[in-house]
Amino acid sequence: MNNMCEVRGAMCEVRGARCEVRECGMALMVVLWLLTFLSVVFTAFMFSMRTELAAAGNFKEEAEAYFLAEAGVYRAAAEIINADRNVPPNSSLYDALDEHWHINPAAYEGVLLGRGRYWVTVNDEESKIPLNGASDPVLRRLLSNSGVKDERLLSVIVDSIQDWRDADNLHRLNGAEDDYYLSLPVPYKAKNGNFEAIDELLLVKGMTPEILYGNASREGRATPEAQFPWERQLQAGEYLGVARHLSILSAGRVNVNTAGPEVLMALGLTPVEAKLALDRRTEVPFKSVGDLTNLLTSVAGGGRQGFALVPGGQPGPAEAGQIPAGLNQIGTVLSRHFSVESVAQVSGSRLTARIAAILQNVGSPNRPQLSIRLWTVDPRQGA
Repeated sequence: MNNMCEVRGAMCEVRGARCEVRECGMALMVVLWLLTFLSVVFTAFMFSMRTELAAAGNFKEEAEAYFLAEAGVYRAAAEIINADRNVPPNSSLYDALDEHWHINPAAYEGVLLGRGRYWVTVNDEESKIPLNGASDPVLRRLLSNSGVKDERLLSVIVDSIQDWRDADNLHRLNGAEDDYYLSLPVPYKAKNGNFEAIDELLLVKGMTPEILYGNASREGRATPEAQFPWERQLQAGEYLGVARHLSILSAGRVNVNTAGPEVLMALGLTPVEAKLALDRRTEVPFKSVGDLTNLLTSVAGGGRQGFALVPGGQPGPAEAGQIPAGLNQIGTVLSRHFSVESVAQVSGSRLTARIAAILQNVGSPNRPQLSIRLWTVDPRQGA
């Protein structure tokens, strides 16, 4: 009996040991799971904090870059105002490309301010063709120089642009009004009013993104853009784009001191006359449109010597006195609208801020006063 009791006691001790081991194992599992959970929570917390810190840093750098870009715009505004003080090379009698509002490396190129730099580009909106109010011949010449060689397509685009703007619903011979636009897969009506954006031209019959913005690659269009219009040999279906030569916010006149060769030829100058005007204003800016017309008359006399057609009918036949008379109506030597693009970057950051603005001089000669007509932040602010 004693032996039996001893055996039973030993078995109970073994069972107790097994229970203790099992309980220790369960406790260990609970501790491990608890440590794992805490590790996950801590890791998530650290990741969240790191993300928050990075976002805060990016926000700070983006804000710094934006205000740097804004400083560039206001520096350009100061240069535009100072250009009316008659301190060489600036003049209050005219606006030209050699003045400090346009070329001023010390004020525009990589200017160090705070922890970053800004770069500014200023151009004259009056150097472009005013889309709202441009005549048929001017639009036709501009499109022709950009590569639109099909006479039928030229007529469709020009007539449709004028139909889009006029108040009636009667279309021109090659134009379009509501009846055409309402028949499209996505119907809409003609605006019967002025254009409010250059992109709006894409709604006009005949206009395509290629014609408006160009379709050649950046490498392929480098050579044609560096050439004068009369030197280009564009292939069929190749366009350089007309958007960069059109303006919505200009005062309605073209500054003959700042207009490029495409715009000068769109106004009716022949290749010889355009080259003559470009060479002359490089030496001495025109103080009046009469200076330009007198120059053309002195060289060509009463006729249009040097006149030559280029593909697409550009610039088109004109009587001897027709172009000078047109220049006096649409030309000017003073500019009132300036487009400013400011790009800024904080040192050590990949974020870039871009601001595009159009400033209008609403003051009088020698007493400039600027107002903001347009202010946009470029959405491509990433690296």
